[in-house]
Amino acid sequence: MEGPLQHSGSGHRGAASARGFLVWLFIGDSAVCVTALALAYMARVAGYHLGLLSPLKHSLATYLYTLPVVLVVWVITFDSMGLYRGRRSMSGFGQFAAVFKAVSLLLLVLMALSYLHKYDYSRALMVLFWVTALVLASAFRTGMSALRRRQLRRGRGVTRAVIVGCNQLGGTVLEQMQHVAEFGYRPVGFVRREHRGRANFRGLPVLGHAGELPRLIPAHAIDEVFVAEPEMGPAELLDIVSECDGLPVAFRVVSGPMGALTAAMDLNGVGDLPVLNLRRKPFGAWQRALKRTVDVALGTAALVLSLPLWLTVAALIKLTTKGRVLFRQERIGQNGRPFVMYKFRSMAASCGTGSSQPVAAQARLDPVRGPALDRDKQAVPHGEASDDEGVGVTPIGRFLRKYSLDELPQLLNVLKGEMSLVGPRPELPRLVARYEPWQRKRLEAKPGMTGLWQILGRKDLPLTENIHYDFYYIRNQSLLFDLAILLRTIPVVLSGRGAY
Repeated sequence: MEGPLQHSGSGHRGAASARGFLVWLFIGDSAVCVTALALAYMARVAGYHLGLLSPLKHSLATYLYTLPVVLVVWVITFDSMGLYRGRRSMSGFGQFAAVFKAVSLLLLVLMALSYLHKYDYSRALMVLFWVTALVLASAFRTGMSALRRRQLRRGRGVTRAVIVGCNQLGGTVLEQMQHVAEFGYRPVGFVRREHRGRANFRGLPVLGHAGELPRLIPAHAIDEVFVAEPEMGPAELLDIVSECDGLPVAFRVVSGPMGALTAAMDLNGVGDLPVLNLRRKPFGAWQRALKRTVDVALGTAALVLSLPLWLTVAALIKLTTKGRVLFRQERIGQNGRPFVMYKFRSMAASCGTGSSQPVAAQARLDPVRGPALDRDKQAVPHGEASDDEGVGVTPIGRFLRKYSLDELPQLLNVLKGEMSLVGPRPELPRLVARYEPWQRKRLEAKPGMTGLWQILGRKDLPLTENIHYDFYYIRNQSLLFDLAILLRTIPVVLSGRGAY
């Protein structure tokens, strides 16, 4: 068995090599961008001298002045297509497709910026830039991929990996790693699912059981963990991933026991094996600040524009029922902090103000593990009884719930900083108290007015999938992801599909 001290720096050297490769990619891409712009300009000028195109309105200096913006957009679009993630298993066609989409997106963004800037840049030059950038970037990436494969075959910058699963699938993963050196994986050993078992498998040591991964990863300088254990359920795997969140390690699931998340993950492979990457995208301080800025700006605009609707709803509630217009209920927010959430009252005053709740309103348990995180109205909704059977719901309340108008007052929570426009559902304190360790990860983000739970089923979402969507959102949140969820929320809400 390898000693932890003997190999403690190997994984870090591999990670350093991978970072160095990405630095060279960035430098090369910058050179490609400058060269493509220069060649496109020369081709545009040549087209004019050949009588094929009209004269250029702007000098080369004008286009060079915009170069910093072009470089920034280049990096953003290439990163959005995964071209800075160092995917060693991406095929040649897959890489060309990613470059094609990145350069095309770059062109669209530049044209949009040109329109917003009210500056009439040459359209022919932009098309020429697209062509030259596509050719040069593809050629550069192909050369860098060949160089990377050669380094990996020579054992430079290898990734130390451990395989969870002493079974046939785990053995197949080992064979792929050993037989194709250009993947650059150095299998350190196996990890069994059980607490006790064999000490060796397929000629490699069995380092311990899955629950010991938080200790085994730093002890053996592991860079990646391949989960090849079909019997491992989602909750068990999420527990392990959550416990290893602070470690510099990537999880890859072979054959996909995480069925609830497969539709939204990147598909990679090791040889002929499909692999799902359980990566965690960093959400830095500047992204959080920008998200908060967007929340305040859009929240304020939505509040102002919806004020007439607020007044109308409040008047209808007062005219048709007795009691307060707003319901208030304690919920648990980011990092476990409680806050009071608001909504328009949609039930008769006698049904939601008492200390007791109808049986139908009691929170149900997730049959997989722990409390089910179903839509709020299904688990004691904002202080009101569930209307699964229409108990106590007023006619106006039924309309408000169908189109989610009862949730408009949560804009106040957004402006107060207690909620976000997009995030996991706000949960009840008594359900949070019963969370398993991996479920508490959903408290890392602010709860949202909408989220994946809103656009992927609402009431129709199976109980066992609810928390998996929240977990996936937290691990992959980004500003573009939030924007996509917001845009998809609009038709879902207007249709009233799956509402209560």
